Amino acid sequence: MHKLIKEIEIEAERLRTLPPAQESSALGAGDGPLTFVDIEILPGDVRSVLQFDGREFLRMAYVAVLRRHIDADGEDVYLAALERGMQKMEIVLRLRLSPEGRKQRVRLRRAFLPLCDLLLSKIPLFGYAYSVCREVLLLPRTVPRLHGRIEKMREHINRMKHE
Repeated sequence: MHKLIKEIEIEAERLRTLPPAQESSALGAGDGPLTFVDIEILPGDVRSVLQFDGREFLRMAYVAVLRRHIDADGEDVYLAALERGMQKMEIVLRLRLSPEGRKQRVRLRRAFLPLCDLLLSKIPLFGYAYSVCREVLLLPRTVPRLHGRIEKMREHINRMKHE
């Protein structure tokens, strides 16, 4: 506990000494939560990020891992990767292991189970069977999520019609 308090004090002192231009250009510094689209994202909080899909997932992953908003190039590259079937956890790991991610030194929290899931799905032959079983077992959760996404799409279409 004492070590954590000391780290917080050091980070607070570092933030006080930042020049104004540098401080305002960053999304946030340190290990505190960031508020993004009315959602609080802790740095490295993997499970919170993995609950999103598509562009929302990528935006949250950048905030949680790289501590900044996503750029257009990164969004295009990773959105295409998602569409090709790359798993979200793999994208989180790629962001964390990138040169920028290493500089941020964000510790991935609550990542053990998603990481095990990723590794199991990568084992030849077994990974395919594991992925199929996982999808079947998660089907009761998936159906309501899909209904929610369909409802959001309907709302969006209705808004577009009224504009």
